[in-house]
Amino acid sequence: MENEVQAQSASEILDKYGTMVFRTAYAMVKNQHDAEDIAQDVFVSFVRTKPVFTSEDHQKAWLLRVTINRSKSFLRSAWQRRTEGLPETLPDELLTPRENMVMEAVALLPVKYRQVIYLYYIEGYSSVELAKLLGLPQNTVLSRLARARKHLAKTLEGEFDHVEG
Repeated sequence: MENEVQAQSASEILDKYGTMVFRTAYAMVKNQHDAEDIAQDVFVSFVRTKPVFTSEDHQKAWLLRVTINRSKSFLRSAWQRRTEGLPETLPDELLTPRENMVMEAVALLPVKYRQVIYLYYIEGYSSVELAKLLGLPQNTVLSRLARARKHLAKTLEGEFDHVEG
């Protein structure tokens, strides 16, 4: 038991990782209400399965992996394929105007690029960690990052000349 992370209550986990889980889901599904539902589902899954973690990083990776899987399942669902949500942005208090602009540009990327950009730049995972987390070869992760950056450079070209923050 010495290698396990000290047991934390669901409320402690929610306080510590709630924003990260929500923002990850939002980055994937581009809709606040769906992201909230996914985040809730992730934490319900956490409470039901009571996973045991070997480290804080393992705990964070588990929550991210479950969030990504739930988001992908949501995007593949028949309901989602037949509906189109209203475009929206994250609530202003969560992001600066500059971050909001970047997140909007990231939201326009295909899911496979959104996912690596978010996890690499926002959550701070290395390409090696991303490869392990996503179950992809490291070169695939690097390639997706490069392609996503190229798309973002085109989309955001000249956009930061007038934005403060």
